[in-house]
Amino acid sequence: MDNGAMYIHNNTGWFPGLKNSLSPQSTQLFFNYGSNTFRPEIKFGNLVLDATEVSSLDLGGKVEQISGDFEIRKTGNDLSGIFFSGNSTLKIQGSFIQMGGLFLGCF
Repeated sequence: MDNGAMYIHNNTGWFPGLKNSLSPQSTQLFFNYGSNTFRPEIKFGNLVLDATEVSSLDLGGKVEQISGDFEIRKTGNDLSGIFFSGNSTLKIQGSFIQMGGLFLGCF
């Protein structure tokens, strides 16, 4: 995806493509996601989570690199959130922006 392009994901399946080229200023917006949506070999551009009806999700070992911003808007209802288990490292080259949702860091 070129800079300025946007991909919208609204299901619990895999992020498409075996090989991805996501420019730092492209945006990947997730209105829905599941345990198999994210894979460690994907280097996201601007990653935005804006999901209303999802359960808590462990991104440890699944999301490792974001070349743009990481923005959390919504992570489900009540106490649903995202967390990183184990010795996971998340590299964000842009900004971390949390406008809502629950981000637990590590467990």
